[in-house]
Amino acid sequence: MTYYIKDTTIKKVVKLNTYNEVVAHLEGICHRKFGKTRSSYMNDMVGLGYSPDDQSATQFVRLLSEAVEVGIIRDNNRMRTDITNIERYNKPEFGD
Repeated sequence: MTYYIKDTTIKKVVKLNTYNEVVAHLEGICHRKFGKTRSSYMNDMVGLGYSPDDQSATQFVRLLSEAVEVGIIRDNNRMRTDITNIERYNKPEFGD
């Protein structure tokens, strides 16, 4: 699975191979765009009424997906989507 982020902070589309790479890149975007670490950003969001982040960074990824375009690349086409669900169901028992 190839993921992409249209990173407006560096003005380029970044292609990544794993969900963990996506989370790490989003942490960099959070620092460049908002001047905050993932932890401080999520503390601010919880203060605004959002649910806390979980171990797989679901809430963090979904919140940053509102600020920058995130998705997958399929058949050489970018498809903006909720990659947290893609990651959750990208298992052999669910098929292709």
